[in-house]
Amino acid sequence: NYDVVVSNYVGSVTSSVAVLNVQPALATITLSNLIQTFDGTAKSASVTTIPTNLTVNLTYNGIANAPTNAGSYAVVGTISDTNYQGSVTNTLVINPATSTITTLPVAGAITYGQTLANSTLSGGAASTDGSFAFTTPGIVPNVATTNVSVTFTPTDTNDYTTTNAKVL
Repeated sequence: NYDVVVSNYVGSVTSSVAVLNVQPALATITLSNLIQTFDGTAKSASVTTIPTNLTVNLTYNGIANAPTNAGSYAVVGTISDTNYQGSVTNTLVINPATSTITTLPVAGAITYGQTLANSTLSGGAASTDGSFAFTTPGIVPNVATTNVSVTFTPTDTNDYTTTNAKVL
């Protein structure tokens, strides 16, 4: 609240109380690093502001903690400063990690005319827990040793992708 005093050669007059309302200036927020890959750690968006170095509060689907699991998350950034205001919305995408087969499984022998479903896969290892299966268990392979496709399916199919490989 302010009192305004007007003066001239005749004298002065004081106004009734005047209110000066100063609004925060509009700031610009940019979100980046919005596409990442799952690795079990929290993934957050990067923030820049104009003017620089303003505090920005981020939420992911309405929660302050950055997410860790693969998926899409609505990111809202809001300026936290008495002199500036502004907000921005975007999407953070955490892609599933690619499962890596570190040791191929071994296929058990079958007799000509049998399908791959009659064979048993044993052993095999990957970068995460999961299981191996023949990609097309209904095929009947020719006589002799042949390469066939197997699919590794991770236990956690949200955060890891399936992977294919050839076994004898």
